[in-house]
Amino acid sequence: MSSGRSDRTLVIAAVQQARVLRDLLLQKSVAALQAPGSHLWREVVDASVLMAGMIGGLGGAQCRTVAAHAVHNGLTHLLQSHDALHGEKVAYGILVQLRLEEMLQGNLLAATSRQQLLKFYAEIGLPQTLEDLGLDGVTIAELRRSAEVACQEGSDIHRLPFEVTSTQLMAALVSTTAPCSSPRTQDSDFSSLPVVPS
Repeated sequence: MSSGRSDRTLVIAAVQQARVLRDLLLQKSVAALQAPGSHLWREVVDASVLMAGMIGGLGGAQCRTVAAHAVHNGLTHLLQSHDALHGEKVAYGILVQLRLEEMLQGNLLAATSRQQLLKFYAEIGLPQTLEDLGLDGVTIAELRRSAEVACQEGSDIHRLPFEVTSTQLMAALVSTTAPCSSPRTQDSDFSSLPVVPS
């Protein structure tokens, strides 16, 4: 979420509700997925749909997973991604957004949240890497094009409280499972990060 430092009342309220939803999902999703259609499953689904709408309504664009949806939009330009579901690409995009916050802002909370989500994703079967999305054969040129689409003018990624270039996005796309790193700056050299073979 790109709004944790806001002083706007409705944004603060939205962030608090997002935390409640996050905790509910972390605590109940595994059991709910083991019993589709059960009362617990319906409770988790209802909370996800209703609270996500409420969070977006209260906080507006600033409280949406803006980079996550931009990543989804960029990935849809790769033919190899068409078997992955919208939610899978957005889930992966959340990891990318947290990685961007970690790399570009030195945000340790984002790093910790990413590590927590990686464990959670492993439990419930959500993608953690490009390979998990079936994109292990994507070339650097294709990945670059996807990142350029995600960063084009008018993209939601520009709602983040910091600038993101397509090169920085590519670095985040290929490092979602990296261990927590020391804080970096926007001028960091990303050449040491893993690269998908061309």
